Amino acid sequence: MALALIGRALPNPKTAPVQKEQTPMKNSERSFGDRLTRAREMQNVISKFDPPFDPAVPALQPANFATYLDLVEARNTLVANAGPAATAAIVLHASLMATIKSRTIRVTDYVSSNEAWDQFLPGVKQAANKVRNYSPSANKKETPAKPGEPPAKPKAKTGQQSYGDIDHWFEKLIEAVKLVPNYKPGPGSNIDLVQLTALLADYRQANKDVASTGAALDSGQRSRKTSYDGPDSLRTRMKATKKAVGAQYGRDSAEYAAVKGIAL
Repeated sequence: MALALIGRALPNPKTAPVQKEQTPMKNSERSFGDRLTRAREMQNVISKFDPPFDPAVPALQPANFATYLDLVEARNTLVANAGPAATAAIVLHASLMATIKSRTIRVTDYVSSNEAWDQFLPGVKQAANKVRNYSPSANKKETPAKPGEPPAKPKAKTGQQSYGDIDHWFEKLIEAVKLVPNYKPGPGSNIDLVQLTALLADYRQANKDVASTGAALDSGQRSRKTSYDGPDSLRTRMKATKKAVGAQYGRDSAEYAAVKGIAL
């Protein structure tokens, strides 16, 4: 049976070299794209068969397979877009944290420069020291529960939530500064109350952005993973397609030879 596929003839099963199926690739950004490319190759091949490919499972029909591949590609695109957004949010968040620490030092220096404000200095220093010395605590390795005991509750991961303390202490610093009479730093200092309050608002928004973009990326990655591995996944469909082609045309057919070597 003569068939033309993508500008080339189907291999002759009697003369074509035997191709071994490759082991599944590990999940990586590159492998997701590579596997989708191979799946599209398979879909393109089976759509050219004559007589038409007619599997027992409707999802494996060329048109339905193509629709599913479009869904997989959309999920890939979602992750591709969510990744940079999450990274940008983290970078901005870290930058604002550094700015808060820098300006906290300047606030302390300004208040301590005036002996008339000595009574207000302890309150400012207390909050300032918490801000300047703050860093997210490292994740502690969880101890496995002993037999018969309930599993331990998962500890909060270092990340957006762990930065809540510096937010709290920076707010305390601003409240302490409000008690300082005639607190009016010079032009360009960026440490007056209006600017400090704006910085706090920016940081809090960045805190939310880290959480929301991180959640979007995590959700997209989990959704994408279901497309590639597990029940009703790309690999499952490609594997079933090979079996269906072998069933319809025979394992010694040119059709089967055309799909057999496409790695899953």
